[in-house]
Amino acid sequence: MSAATAVAPPALPPNEAVFRDDGPLARALGAGGRVPVPALALLLAGVGVLLAAIAVTGDDASPALAGAVLAFVILSVGVTSGHWPRASVHWAVPPLVRLGEYAGLIWLAAIAAGAGPAAAFALLAALAFRHYDLVYGLRHRGELPPSWLNKLAAGWDGRLLIAWGLLVAGVLPAGFFVWAGLLGAASLAATANAWRHFERGRRPAEYDDAEDEGE
Repeated sequence: MSAATAVAPPALPPNEAVFRDDGPLARALGAGGRVPVPALALLLAGVGVLLAAIAVTGDDASPALAGAVLAFVILSVGVTSGHWPRASVHWAVPPLVRLGEYAGLIWLAAIAAGAGPAAAFALLAALAFRHYDLVYGLRHRGELPPSWLNKLAAGWDGRLLIAWGLLVAGVLPAGFFVWAGLLGAASLAATANAWRHFERGRRPAEYDDAEDEGE
């Protein structure tokens, strides 16, 4: 196939949008367009309310209160998936989303009776691997994780909802351990496969270069 007729690869979304790791709910909330509240104010409000609730209630919060706070976080932060602040502070968006997600997961683990920090740490370790791969897969391979893995990961918004559901169902900390194992194994397998194909695609070009140099 000639270069003129080659099909161009699909355009990748901006890095900051990828690093947010939005799920279907957050994307749907952001699809409505602009809102009259500044995006950065929405991000700070969502994360700020969450951190304030954690500071005031700690592990004594009821599942109902935790659910209400997380609903506010998902609504306020989710809207910003399609309503970004000015370009000079785009870099701050993914860290704020991560802060809200990780703090929320740790809080839910603390609320669950008998759920020690190990359960939250296991899940956060699996998520840290995913988010690390989002950065370096895009930077070095120029590609995103496969769609099936993104659906399994559910986005930060979906993960907060799932975690709250596990709390209400009374299956923490075991639920976090099982979830961490499944997500971690799936992420590791997908990443290893992606790098294997990437390196395989590079070998012929490197071999041809070596041949040309020998001639």
